[in-house]
Amino acid sequence: ERADNTRCPEAASILRHRGVILLQRGDLHGARLLLEDAFAIHLATGTENGSDAANAQQSLGDLFFALGDFDEGLKSLELSWQNCLVSNLGHSPDAAAVLWRQGRLHVVRCDFKSATEALYSARAMYQDAGMMKTIDAASALRWMGICHYQQGELDQAMACYDECWAVFQELDTILSYEAANLQANIGAVALAREDLGSARANFEAAVELFQRIGAGKSTQAAAAFRHIALIHVREGNPARGLAVFQEAWEILKGCGTTATLEASKVLYHWAWTLRSMGQAEAAWQKHSAAWKTLRDHNLMESSFAKEVRKNMLEQMAEQFRQFEEETGVSLTSASIALLMAKLGAESVTSQIVEVALQQCPPDPGVPLYEVFLKWIFEPDC
Repeated sequence: ERADNTRCPEAASILRHRGVILLQRGDLHGARLLLEDAFAIHLATGTENGSDAANAQQSLGDLFFALGDFDEGLKSLELSWQNCLVSNLGHSPDAAAVLWRQGRLHVVRCDFKSATEALYSARAMYQDAGMMKTIDAASALRWMGICHYQQGELDQAMACYDECWAVFQELDTILSYEAANLQANIGAVALAREDLGSARANFEAAVELFQRIGAGKSTQAAAAFRHIALIHVREGNPARGLAVFQEAWEILKGCGTTATLEASKVLYHWAWTLRSMGQAEAAWQKHSAAWKTLRDHNLMESSFAKEVRKNMLEQMAEQFRQFEEETGVSLTSASIALLMAKLGAESVTSQIVEVALQQCPPDPGVPLYEVFLKWIFEPDC
């Protein structure tokens, strides 16, 4: 039970720092308790305006980002931004920290124009304050690199990552959470360039570093494992890839982050591997779970969502062709009744048809592919 003197602004700052440590270690529940308590102290003591309170709101934004709740994350950052303005900190490092975090959320939502504006504005603020050689400024730079990477601009991404790495070396912070994330980012560029050896080395180094700093059970560590699994698959060892996907999933379960963007990526690549191994029904289940997560977070317009959509359609087409070859039945909406009679109740395809019919009654002669397309990919259907 806390004594009265622990409900002061200084105590709130300590709680926030402890919450950030738990956040990096993947203990999101514990982090949330501490961060919300920290801001509650600021409210109770009338210190909700100022640098410390702004930092507490930023950390809450980091928490919501980790949880995949991007709307709440933006709300927390907007409160932090208003705090900076009220406190005359609108062109300060505190404001820059808000901007690059907003830029990060825009990157995830593929709003690259807004992301670029926010990230470069943050960089300019750090430059004006003479604080380019700081962890926060390096974090902004790392997300500038991710913004380039997501747009396929690999050379520009690596230029940002190289500059960021140089800052970490100068600050002697190579053994840090941000450095581990950067190592994984570099691995992603190598993977995009089909340099599997370099990619594996970087992702394995990232995992080792996450483990050394106590963050081996974090969402970011799970992301590194996901990429290692992909490398196993590309190297022709899908069975090993499946085992590593399972390892990544267990980490996400431990963090309570199985309904996040990273979780959808694990599920999708897991499904893709299962499909390549002929395990169609298991693949479909994971594909569907990945798509549901993307819809829940309003990320259907991202390039990743388009990739998921494409593979789901390809898998459905494969199942339809197989059924037509085996039965000679043309898969139009007019023959759905026969389809249902031919398929067993346990069939994944029959379940899809049943739900599709309930939610999107087809017109005679409309190809079944189009019925499914409408049911799965139109939110209002």
